[in-house]
Order: sequence, then structure tokens, then C-alpha cells
Amino acid sequence: PEFLQSDSPAPVISSRSPASPAHPYHPHEKNNFLEAVRLTGSVGSGGWKGDATWTGKHGSTLSLGSTISQRGIEEVGATAGYKSHDWHRVPDIEVGASMKPGKPGVTYSAKISKVLDGSLEPTVSAQLTNSGWSLGTSFSKELKDGVDMEMDLKMPISGSRKVDLVVDGKTTYKVKGGKLVGTVGGKASSGLRGVSYGMSYDLGL
Repeated sequence: PEFLQSDSPAPVISSRSPASPAHPYHPHEKNNFLEAVRLTGSVGSGGWKGDATWTGKHGSTLSLGSTISQRGIEEVGATAGYKSHDWHRVPDIEVGASMKPGKPGVTYSAKISKVLDGSLEPTVSAQLTNSGWSLGTSFSKELKDGVDMEMDLKMPISGSRKVDLVVDGKTTYKVKGGKLVGTVGGKASSGLRGVSYGMSYDLGL
């Protein structure tokens, strides 16, 4: 019958997909605290040194470490670092403190650093410690695939205003799940007899 017919158009069914979640899931994000922690350490003639370091998504860090020799625990310490990931003119900041069980006093340090523009993108820094302060610069360069070299030059100035030059070199070999690092360094005032070397590791769980 005509009185049952309607002049209104048929309803349109929306084909839009469901709204995306406000916070999309990223499969590569670290979902818990332990996934953001790495264990590092080194073994040499002086004993074993190990650290557990948590790293935030923007590069800020919190680290706890200790040094153990044949005589037992030699030192324990903690370090906190802030990375200025989205502030071009703000430097990175790092503070730390350590102590030796059975001995009085605390060793402290505070450091600010900034990466400069250039072909090697050198990092310049200023550091304050119990023994004085220092100025420094460092840079890194890839020698070949999986092998990197770093150089670190520092000019420490003690409380007596005595100036020295410290040179440290580091070569990194990348392996599956981590890296191996060889180091060599020394002071200008000590000559060849003051050269030190070592090997360290950085492996994920």
C-alpha cells in the first residue's frame, strides 16, 4: 500500500574503521624496567669492575657499580645522567658519588658536556671533582663496519694549579648482542711507563 512507503532515503551505514587508540603500541618499545638495564664490566690485573645501568628512552641514565679485588669490595658508587634530547643549547649533565668501604670520605663528580657541529662532531666538557677541575674534548670515528675508534683528551687542573695532559684511546668491536672494548691511555707527565691498557665487555641478557 502507498501509505506504507516513505520518501526518506535509506539509512547509510558508515564504512569508517574504528578510531585509532590515543597511544599506539610500538613493538620496539621496552615494556619493563629490566629490558632497559644493561650489565657492563671489565676484568684485569686490578680485579673486576661491574655496573648495572638503566637507560631511559631519551638517553638519561642511572647506574650502580662496584669494584672487587682479591681483598674484597674495593668501591661502590652511583651515577645519574641527564640527556638534553630536545634542547639544542642545553648541555648534558652527569653527577656521581662513590665510597670505599672502611675508609672515610666520599668521592664526588659533576660534569657538563656539549656536542659541537663539525666533521668529527667533537664533544667539549668541563668537570669538577674532589681533586680539582678539568677541561676536555673527545671525538669518535668509524674505522670499518663494526669497528669504532674514540679519542679523549683532558687537561686536568689540580688545586695547586698544576696542569697535565691525559690521553685515552678506545677501540670497540661490535659482536652479536653487545660489544668488546679495548682501551689504552696515559699521562704526558708519566711518559711511556705510565701507559695503561685493558679489555671490557658490554653484553645484553
